[in-house]
Amino acid sequence: TVIPSRISDNPHLPENYERLLRAVYTDDDWLSRMVEGRFDSFTGQVYRELSTRMEWAGSLPQFSKLVGGLDFGGAKAEAHKTAGVAAGLTTRDNPGIGENHLVRFSHFEHAGPTVHEDLWTWMRQNEAQQGRRVHWRADKTQMWGISLAQAAGFLVEPSHGGADSVDAGVGLVRRRMYDGTSWFMPDLRQVPRLNGRKLNGRSWYDAMRRYREEDGKFVKSDDDTPDGDRYLHEEADGFPTYTGPSRRLRGEPTLVMR
Repeated sequence: TVIPSRISDNPHLPENYERLLRAVYTDDDWLSRMVEGRFDSFTGQVYRELSTRMEWAGSLPQFSKLVGGLDFGGAKAEAHKTAGVAAGLTTRDNPGIGENHLVRFSHFEHAGPTVHEDLWTWMRQNEAQQGRRVHWRADKTQMWGISLAQAAGFLVEPSHGGADSVDAGVGLVRRRMYDGTSWFMPDLRQVPRLNGRKLNGRSWYDAMRRYREEDGKFVKSDDDTPDGDRYLHEEADGFPTYTGPSRRLRGEPTLVMR
Protein backbone atom coordinates (compact mmCIF):
# COMPACT_ATOMS: atom_id res chain seq x y z
CA THR A 1 0.00 0.00 0.00
CA VAL A 2 1.37 3.39 -1.02
CA ILE A 3 0.15 6.43 0.91
CA PRO A 4 1.34 9.61 -0.87
CA SER A 5 2.51 12.30 1.52
CA ARG A 6 3.72 15.85 1.08
CA ILE A 7 5.98 18.24 2.91
CA SER A 8 2.94 19.98 4.37
CA ASP A 9 1.90 16.71 6.05
CA ASN A 10 4.91 16.85 8.39
CA PRO A 11 4.31 19.45 11.14
CA HIS A 12 7.87 19.07 12.47
CA LEU A 13 9.54 20.60 9.42
CA PRO A 14 10.46 24.30 9.42
CA GLU A 15 8.00 26.61 7.68
CA ASN A 16 10.51 27.55 4.99
CA TYR A 17 11.56 23.93 4.24
CA GLU A 18 9.91 23.74 0.80
CA ARG A 19 11.28 27.15 -0.16
CA LEU A 20 14.77 26.02 0.82
CA LEU A 21 14.48 22.85 -1.27
CA ARG A 22 13.37 24.81 -4.30
CA ALA A 23 16.31 27.16 -3.87
CA VAL A 24 18.85 24.36 -3.57
CA TYR A 25 17.44 21.84 -6.07
CA THR A 26 16.59 23.34 -9.46
CA ASP A 27 15.93 20.13 -11.40
CA ASP A 28 12.27 20.13 -12.45
CA ASP A 29 11.98 16.35 -12.45
CA TRP A 30 13.36 15.99 -8.92
CA LEU A 31 11.16 18.78 -7.59
CA SER A 32 8.09 17.31 -9.26
CA ARG A 33 8.58 13.93 -7.59
CA MET A 34 10.16 14.79 -4.25
CA VAL A 35 8.54 18.16 -3.42
CA GLU A 36 5.22 18.12 -5.27
CA GLY A 37 4.62 14.38 -4.73
CA ARG A 38 3.88 13.65 -8.40
CA PHE A 39 3.84 9.87 -8.80
CA ASP A 40 3.11 10.21 -12.53
CA SER A 41 6.27 12.22 -13.16
CA PHE A 42 9.44 10.85 -14.72
CA THR A 43 12.79 12.08 -16.01
CA GLY A 44 12.38 13.82 -19.35
CA GLN A 45 8.61 14.34 -19.06
CA VAL A 46 7.63 17.33 -21.18
CA TYR A 47 4.23 18.26 -19.71
CA ARG A 48 4.88 18.00 -15.97
CA GLU A 49 2.04 20.46 -15.35
CA LEU A 50 -0.55 18.04 -16.77
CA SER A 51 -2.84 16.53 -14.13
CA THR A 52 -6.42 15.50 -13.53
CA ARG A 53 -7.00 18.94 -12.00
CA MET A 54 -7.32 20.14 -15.61
CA GLU A 55 -10.39 17.93 -16.15
CA TRP A 56 -13.46 20.03 -16.98
CA ALA A 57 -16.46 19.34 -14.77
CA GLY A 58 -19.96 19.62 -16.17
CA SER A 59 -21.24 20.54 -19.61
CA LEU A 60 -19.25 22.46 -22.17
CA PRO A 61 -19.12 26.25 -21.71
CA GLN A 62 -19.95 28.81 -24.39
CA PHE A 63 -17.22 29.23 -26.99
CA SER A 64 -16.19 32.26 -29.01
CA LYS A 65 -14.11 30.18 -31.45
CA LEU A 66 -13.39 26.52 -32.19
CA VAL A 67 -9.81 25.47 -32.94
CA GLY A 68 -8.17 22.17 -33.79
CA GLY A 69 -4.83 20.58 -34.54
CA LEU A 70 -4.06 17.76 -37.00
CA ASP A 71 -1.10 15.46 -37.51
CA PHE A 72 -1.41 13.13 -40.51
CA GLY A 73 -0.14 9.54 -40.51
CA GLY A 74 -0.10 6.46 -42.68
CA ALA A 75 -2.68 3.97 -43.89
CA LYS A 76 -1.19 0.88 -42.21
CA ALA A 77 -2.32 -0.10 -38.74
CA GLU A 78 1.27 -0.13 -37.45
CA ALA A 79 2.20 3.16 -39.15
CA HIS A 80 2.63 6.65 -37.74
CA LYS A 81 -0.84 7.51 -36.48
CA THR A 82 -3.13 10.29 -37.62
CA ALA A 83 -4.17 12.47 -34.70
CA GLY A 84 -6.56 15.34 -34.14
CA VAL A 85 -7.56 17.44 -31.14
CA ALA A 86 -10.49 19.88 -31.07
CA ALA A 87 -11.09 22.61 -28.48
CA GLY A 88 -13.00 25.80 -27.86
CA LEU A 89 -12.03 29.20 -26.48
CA THR A 90 -14.47 30.43 -23.84
CA THR A 91 -16.48 33.63 -24.07
CA ARG A 92 -16.74 36.24 -21.33
CA ASP A 93 -20.35 35.18 -20.72
CA ASN A 94 -19.49 32.00 -18.81
CA PRO A 95 -20.02 32.43 -15.06
CA GLY A 96 -17.20 31.33 -12.79
CA ILE A 97 -14.41 31.18 -15.38
CA GLY A 98 -12.40 33.71 -17.29
CA GLU A 99 -12.50 34.56 -20.96
CA ASN A 100 -10.23 32.77 -23.44
CA HIS A 101 -9.85 29.52 -21.50
CA LEU A 102 -9.11 26.56 -23.77
CA VAL A 103 -11.30 23.46 -23.30
CA ARG A 104 -10.46 20.34 -25.33
CA PHE A 105 -13.62 18.39 -26.09
CA SER A 106 -12.67 15.79 -28.71
CA HIS A 107 -9.71 13.62 -29.69
CA PHE A 108 -8.84 11.34 -32.62
CA GLU A 109 -5.85 8.99 -32.92
CA HIS A 110 -5.89 6.09 -35.34
CA ALA A 111 -4.04 4.32 -38.17
CA GLY A 112 -5.39 2.00 -40.85
CA PRO A 113 -6.61 1.83 -44.47
CA THR A 114 -9.66 4.07 -43.87
CA VAL A 115 -7.95 6.47 -41.48
CA HIS A 116 -8.50 9.62 -43.52
CA GLU A 117 -12.15 8.88 -44.21
CA ASP A 118 -12.51 8.24 -40.47
CA LEU A 119 -10.77 11.54 -39.77
CA TRP A 120 -13.15 13.47 -42.06
CA THR A 121 -16.10 11.83 -40.30
CA TRP A 122 -14.72 12.82 -36.89
CA MET A 123 -14.05 16.40 -38.03
CA ARG A 124 -17.54 16.78 -39.53
CA GLN A 125 -19.14 15.39 -36.38
CA ASN A 126 -17.33 17.95 -34.24
CA GLU A 127 -18.52 20.80 -36.43
CA ALA A 128 -22.08 19.45 -36.55
CA GLN A 129 -22.26 18.96 -32.77
CA GLN A 130 -20.93 22.46 -32.08
CA GLY A 131 -22.94 24.09 -34.85
CA ARG A 132 -20.00 25.99 -36.35
CA ARG A 133 -16.76 25.59 -38.27
CA VAL A 134 -13.51 24.56 -36.61
CA HIS A 135 -10.34 26.45 -37.54
CA TRP A 136 -7.80 23.66 -38.00
CA ARG A 137 -4.01 23.87 -38.17
CA ALA A 138 -1.68 21.10 -39.31
CA ASP A 139 1.99 20.29 -39.81
CA LYS A 140 3.52 22.54 -42.49
CA THR A 141 5.57 19.62 -43.84
CA GLN A 142 2.42 17.57 -44.45
CA MET A 143 0.91 19.62 -47.28
CA TRP A 144 -0.40 16.42 -48.87
CA GLY A 145 -2.64 15.89 -45.83
CA ILE A 146 -3.60 19.56 -45.63
CA SER A 147 -4.59 19.49 -49.33
CA LEU A 148 -6.75 16.41 -48.75
CA ALA A 149 -8.48 18.05 -45.79
CA GLN A 150 -9.06 21.29 -47.72
CA ALA A 151 -10.46 19.32 -50.66
CA ALA A 152 -12.84 17.65 -48.20
CA GLY A 153 -14.15 21.12 -47.30
CA PHE A 154 -12.36 21.92 -44.03
CA LEU A 155 -10.67 25.15 -42.98
CA VAL A 156 -7.04 24.05 -42.51
CA GLU A 157 -3.95 26.24 -42.33
CA PRO A 158 -0.31 25.04 -42.24
CA SER A 159 1.68 25.51 -39.05
CA HIS A 160 4.47 28.07 -38.79
CA GLY A 161 7.19 25.43 -38.96
CA GLY A 162 10.89 26.19 -39.11
CA ALA A 163 13.69 26.13 -36.56
CA ASP A 164 12.65 25.86 -32.90
CA SER A 165 8.97 25.54 -33.85
CA VAL A 166 8.54 22.51 -31.59
CA ASP A 167 10.11 24.39 -28.67
CA ALA A 168 7.80 27.33 -29.31
CA GLY A 169 4.70 25.15 -29.60
CA VAL A 170 5.51 23.25 -26.41
CA GLY A 171 5.94 26.62 -24.70
CA LEU A 172 2.42 27.62 -25.76
CA VAL A 173 0.93 24.40 -24.38
CA ARG A 174 2.85 24.67 -21.09
CA ARG A 175 2.00 28.34 -20.64
CA ARG A 176 -1.73 27.62 -20.60
CA MET A 177 -1.25 24.68 -18.25
CA TYR A 178 0.76 26.87 -15.89
CA ASP A 179 -1.76 29.73 -16.12
CA GLY A 180 -4.73 27.49 -15.36
CA THR A 181 -6.45 28.28 -18.69
CA SER A 182 -6.07 24.78 -20.17
CA TRP A 183 -8.75 22.09 -19.70
CA PHE A 184 -9.96 18.80 -21.12
CA MET A 185 -13.24 16.91 -21.06
CA PRO A 186 -13.33 13.62 -19.08
CA ASP A 187 -13.74 11.52 -22.26
CA LEU A 188 -10.19 12.47 -23.26
CA ARG A 189 -8.87 10.12 -20.59
CA GLN A 190 -10.36 7.20 -22.53
CA VAL A 191 -9.20 5.51 -25.74
CA PRO A 192 -10.77 7.46 -28.65
CA ARG A 193 -13.88 6.09 -30.33
CA LEU A 194 -15.72 6.85 -33.55
CA ASN A 195 -19.41 5.93 -33.87
CA GLY A 196 -19.01 3.48 -30.98
CA ARG A 197 -15.95 1.81 -32.52
CA LYS A 198 -12.76 1.84 -30.46
CA LEU A 199 -9.84 3.28 -32.44
CA ASN A 200 -6.29 1.92 -32.17
CA GLY A 201 -4.79 5.05 -30.69
CA ARG A 202 -4.12 6.04 -27.09
CA SER A 203 -6.15 8.47 -25.05
CA TRP A 204 -5.25 12.15 -25.26
CA TYR A 205 -4.31 12.19 -21.57
CA ASP A 206 -2.01 9.18 -21.84
CA ALA A 207 -0.33 10.44 -25.01
CA MET A 208 0.30 13.88 -23.55
CA ARG A 209 1.44 12.56 -20.17
CA ARG A 210 4.00 10.22 -21.78
CA TYR A 211 5.46 12.80 -24.19
CA ARG A 212 9.16 12.99 -23.35
CA GLU A 213 12.58 14.30 -24.29
CA GLU A 214 16.04 12.79 -24.13
CA ASP A 215 19.35 14.63 -24.25
CA GLY A 216 17.56 17.92 -24.81
CA LYS A 217 15.59 16.68 -27.84
CA PHE A 218 11.92 15.77 -28.10
CA VAL A 219 11.47 12.07 -28.81
CA LYS A 220 9.95 11.56 -32.28
CA SER A 221 7.97 8.49 -31.28
CA ASP A 222 4.32 8.28 -30.24
CA ASP A 223 4.17 12.06 -30.60
CA ASP A 224 1.16 12.21 -32.93
CA THR A 225 -1.32 13.61 -30.42
CA PRO A 226 1.19 16.00 -28.75
CA ASP A 227 1.98 17.37 -32.22
CA GLY A 228 -1.71 17.91 -32.96
CA ASP A 229 -2.13 19.62 -29.60
CA ARG A 230 0.72 22.01 -30.40
CA TYR A 231 -0.89 23.00 -33.70
CA LEU A 232 -4.18 23.57 -31.89
CA HIS A 233 -2.47 26.03 -29.55
CA GLU A 234 -0.77 27.79 -32.44
CA GLU A 235 -4.18 28.31 -34.05
CA ALA A 236 -5.61 29.55 -30.74
CA ASP A 237 -2.78 31.86 -29.63
CA GLY A 238 -0.61 32.57 -32.66
CA PHE A 239 2.99 31.52 -33.18
CA PRO A 240 5.25 33.01 -30.48
CA THR A 241 8.61 34.68 -30.76
CA TYR A 242 10.75 33.91 -27.73
CA THR A 243 12.59 36.72 -25.97
CA GLY A 244 14.91 34.22 -24.30
CA PRO A 245 15.17 30.57 -23.27
CA SER A 246 12.14 29.64 -21.26
CA ARG A 247 11.02 26.06 -21.86
CA ARG A 248 13.42 24.71 -19.21
CA LEU A 249 12.56 27.36 -16.64
CA ARG A 250 9.89 26.85 -14.04
CA GLY A 251 6.98 29.16 -14.47
CA GLU A 252 5.45 31.05 -17.33
CA PRO A 253 7.44 31.31 -20.57
CA THR A 254 8.24 34.82 -21.76
CA LEU A 255 6.46 35.29 -25.09
CA VAL A 256 5.88 38.03 -27.59
CA MET A 257 2.83 37.28 -29.70
CA ARG A 258 2.72 38.11 -33.41
